[in-house]
Amino acid sequence: MWKWTQINHLRLIILDCDSLKQEYIDFPYHQYLPDIEIVKINPQSQDQNIEIKYFMEDILKDMRCQSYETILISGNMSYLKEIMTVHIGTLLIGHIQQKDLKYMPDFVIDSIDLLADVLLGQNKGYSGEVLAFENKKGSLLSCQTEIVADDGKRYLTELYFGGRYYPEKHQYLLDDPLSFMILKFKHVYVDIMDTFFDEAIIEIRKKEIIDALTYIPPKPQDIEKKRFQRFLSLKLERNAQDGLMLKDLLSCQCDFSQKGNDLAERRQTVKGVFRVNGDVKGKNIILIDDVFSSGSTMLEAMKTLYEAGANKVIALAIAVSQMTESPLTYQKLVCSHCQEPMELVYYRKTHKLLFGCPHYSSHPDQKSIMSLRLGLFCLKKKNRLYYENYEYDEYGVPIIYS
Repeated sequence: MWKWTQINHLRLIILDCDSLKQEYIDFPYHQYLPDIEIVKINPQSQDQNIEIKYFMEDILKDMRCQSYETILISGNMSYLKEIMTVHIGTLLIGHIQQKDLKYMPDFVIDSIDLLADVLLGQNKGYSGEVLAFENKKGSLLSCQTEIVADDGKRYLTELYFGGRYYPEKHQYLLDDPLSFMILKFKHVYVDIMDTFFDEAIIEIRKKEIIDALTYIPPKPQDIEKKRFQRFLSLKLERNAQDGLMLKDLLSCQCDFSQKGNDLAERRQTVKGVFRVNGDVKGKNIILIDDVFSSGSTMLEAMKTLYEAGANKVIALAIAVSQMTESPLTYQKLVCSHCQEPMELVYYRKTHKLLFGCPHYSSHPDQKSIMSLRLGLFCLKKKNRLYYENYEYDEYGVPIIYS
């Protein structure tokens, strides 16, 4: 789904002509969106002294558009990383690589045949995000990865994801539906997470013959303290009808923590912590987890299964932890009754997410709550890239007078 763009208000498409094939530049955008404005840019020839924020502000000002009415299409992942920071929708043409997973654009497509569906809102986006927002199907993001066993043997396989997860350091964590539901899933059964895994596994099985399903096992301390085992709560009803159910093919031999570790430390910390339970020789296995962060834990578990004789191990996670940061000050919704900040809450009566302040249930009317759809739209408007009329110095840098 679009993080910062309201697709039904789309007015401006910016094309990165340096990275796009001619077919995307010549695409008949007006045939599908008659009133759309098209701006073609060449980032490689941009003045490097001008920050991306000011460059985009100028485009929006000239076109009289807001950032939530805008998307940028590019084949250059590095450039899209910059665009994400200023709250403009991003569409990558091509394939995302594992090193870029922490900066996932709103959409990734590898064929021009898919472009119209994205622009018209018929392609809803990543499946986990779509399910958390509304009970509809979405698509899985995938990328390839290589597992290297201790004996040097290499295995090429796939990673699948249902969306983006914003860690607690992100100021908008509690305003992101999927992140909110993933946090909830750490403590109680969440039907949306069950539906996600069930549907995602079905989609993968359309491409691969799968013999077994398993999960990242709990640490010994989690078992000892009888913490909620989220994966064991899953029913996976559609797959269960075919006799495919989650099995504990892995166990964790010792406790470990990845907090505060860099990538090298994370890889070393998990080395050898998993053990295979039972015979996995020659089997094709889907390994599930909730959040893919650095990937160290997931990749070590996959390596363990390969070294035990598995034929193919495919990873499936609800979401990838994101690192995109923004220079824009984030503004939360405010309750109209008490002026307290509003956050996502799970409304038990309807089993749906809504926005409310900490005291919403005691307020005398319903004006103190806001639907998920309306709330997210209001957040996009409040956190738009705001442009002003600047004066510039000789280097093209805006002069802001106090």
